[in-house]
Amino acid sequence: MKPGQKPFMCLDELSEICRLLNIYEWDFAEKDMQLAFNLSMMTQVDEISQNRTFEMAFIEFLEACARISEKKSLNPHGN
Repeated sequence: MKPGQKPFMCLDELSEICRLLNIYEWDFAEKDMQLAFNLSMMTQVDEISQNRTFEMAFIEFLEACARISEKKSLNPHGN
């Protein structure tokens, strides 16, 4: 982050959080986390020349966490 810039999270940081929490299993792969990241991002006016499409704000991070937890809770647990 540059000085004065609002805090943000990138895809690699979210992936690292999921890896540290041992979320990745046979029923939840990294592609599922990437999909949650992309679906949580707000639409941007200029996605070509702005880096905003790679910078997740806090509210978008909360939505990504909700999407990840929803995907994990839909998977059945072994008996």
